[in-house]
Amino acid sequence: MTLYISVVLLDETWTRNLLSLLENLRGYERIGLEIFPMFHIGGYSRILDKFLPKLAELPITFHEPYYETDHSCKRGSVEYRVTMEHCKNAFDYAARLRAGHIVYHLNNRAISNKDEMLRIALENLIEINDLADSYGLKLLIENTGVSAMNNVLLDENDFVDLFDMLDHDCLIDTGHANCNKWNLGSVMERLQGRIRSYHLHNNFGANDDHNRIFEGTLDLGEFFRNYSRYTPDADIVLEYKCLLTPDIMNDDIEWIKEDVSHVRRMTCAVETSRK
Repeated sequence: MTLYISVVLLDETWTRNLLSLLENLRGYERIGLEIFPMFHIGGYSRILDKFLPKLAELPITFHEPYYETDHSCKRGSVEYRVTMEHCKNAFDYAARLRAGHIVYHLNNRAISNKDEMLRIALENLIEINDLADSYGLKLLIENTGVSAMNNVLLDENDFVDLFDMLDHDCLIDTGHANCNKWNLGSVMERLQGRIRSYHLHNNFGANDDHNRIFEGTLDLGEFFRNYSRYTPDADIVLEYKCLLTPDIMNDDIEWIKEDVSHVRRMTCAVETSRK
């Protein structure tokens, strides 16, 4: 198991501060970054280029680009073309940093014709997977969307059943599961080793707030009991909204240390119980 922090590298100052934060967390063992790329912002690649040598020293995963992308759009459309362009950029950097995986969304937009969107998304998955393979990268399909935004393409059973027909593994986002009233323990039991990673964050069951692990209605104790039982090797990514803004360097460092320490204690207990 590797512990990651999900981040947006917004600018040079922010990235330097973030790397300093990781230095402050050295006492909690080696922590990696999940990079949330922003290729829709002009000049974004220059930030990655500048810090590439430093980033290469860390365990790295990538989230595929979110903004201006959607894999449920038809081939040949403007949306499809932009999506593929952003993904190629992300895959190039992910390969250069030897990323452990790429987090993948079947869709981002609101549901219009669900069956048609799913059909297109699965067709496009074949092409995007071939592209990932050409870079030596592995896609993990995430349970995406929240009911409040009307962009849930797959409900709990549909998502689990999907992996009976696909060879891919998945990433489970605990916040999305909580918003959508999924039985997370059941999902973990049914998918078990197909779950390779988690986005771990909390909310109060309605909005995708990306709160701290204790701030919400997700039962963290129950999550780690099921983690120990069904997915003890899965990676964990702390995906907090405050990690997406420079404000993190002010008041948030100490509680991030607290949360990292708690996750480490829980996962260490899992590892100890297996010996």
